[in-house]
Amino acid sequence: MCRQSIQTKAIAPSFVTAAALPRVCLSIVAADVMRQDIALGIAVGIGLAAVCGFVNGVLIAKLKLPDFIVTLGTLSVYRGAALIYVDGQPIYGLSKVFRSIFAGQLLGVPTPVIMAIVVAALAYLLMRFTALGERIVAVGGNEEAARLSGINIDAVKIIVYTISGVLSGLAGLVLIARIGAAEPIGGNGFELQAIGAAVIGGASLFGGVGNPLGSLVGALTLGALQNGLTLMNVPSFWQYVASGIVVILAVYIDLLARPKR
Repeated sequence: MCRQSIQTKAIAPSFVTAAALPRVCLSIVAADVMRQDIALGIAVGIGLAAVCGFVNGVLIAKLKLPDFIVTLGTLSVYRGAALIYVDGQPIYGLSKVFRSIFAGQLLGVPTPVIMAIVVAALAYLLMRFTALGERIVAVGGNEEAARLSGINIDAVKIIVYTISGVLSGLAGLVLIARIGAAEPIGGNGFELQAIGAAVIGGASLFGGVGNPLGSLVGALTLGALQNGLTLMNVPSFWQYVASGIVVILAVYIDLLARPKR
């Protein structure tokens, strides 16, 4: 879904809030509610993530505010709200049932892997065979041309931000299930990896180009890089450096290829 945000030219800073905040901070609330009801906690987490994405979309599409400013601002608001909610303390004691669903295995395959494949497949179908997918590509490729052709630009942007929020909320549930705790500051840096995976997978930061399955391949590529560096006993600090360099190179290659499109 980072790729869809990129295709509408809602890139790095927009995805930081549309994804990073719902992914971690709102999972704090979900983890707290799960102490009483697992299903309700999951629904609350994904629902709040959708609301955050929707709010970002409305601010950007309707008020015509720069996505960079809006998302950086809401990033601070949501993260501060999460810290206030838990008084800066992580939440432990997550249900074993919840962890088995979002971080367990099904027929020997980790459930996060299954979820990633299902989401990528659904995103591919959305982008390839639906009118909404065509409109997303059109808005990213040339917003003014899309507007003149009768496409509701504002609606497309709001929908993309909302969907990004939902999927980011799902990612947050997977994250807290894997580590067994919910922390307001958890997941820092993941947004850069998401953008890098999308670009490596063929999405253009200039909008209008991309493939959900390619983004999945990009994520696997970055994951393989990090695992390889870990097996080589490369310190984690240098792994951040390597990942950043890979992302920069991917963006540069995208820039070189742009005139050919």
